[in-house]
Amino acid sequence: MSALAQYDEWLRALDQRLRELEAEGHRSALLVTTDHGRGGGEGWSEHRWNVPGSERVWLFARGPGIAATGPVGTSEKTTLASVRPTVEEWLALEPVRGPLFGPPLTEILDRLQVGSESSSD
Repeated sequence: MSALAQYDEWLRALDQRLRELEAEGHRSALLVTTDHGRGGGEGWSEHRWNVPGSERVWLFARGPGIAATGPVGTSEKTTLASVRPTVEEWLALEPVRGPLFGPPLTEILDRLQVGSESSSD
């Protein structure tokens, strides 16, 4: 639990620094996620794709165009494979598509200023 408390403190400090930079006119966004979910059962702590639940992750986002709405659920099962396509669409980047990528998370994109001022500096 002390490791989790330390990560929470680092996120808080990073968030505070970004607020200070924004007050000075700098624009930035912060996206934080995990490389795998906890999963369950035997092997849950290992980096293995076949541990049930390990594909379920969380995503913390803050910055220009991101409404402070608190937790946002999704209507369908979503996985880490959808994080990159979501960021690409949000920042109006050329998407990389393939069998390893999921669909962009529309529940998140609907709350953002997709492809607008949020991607420019």
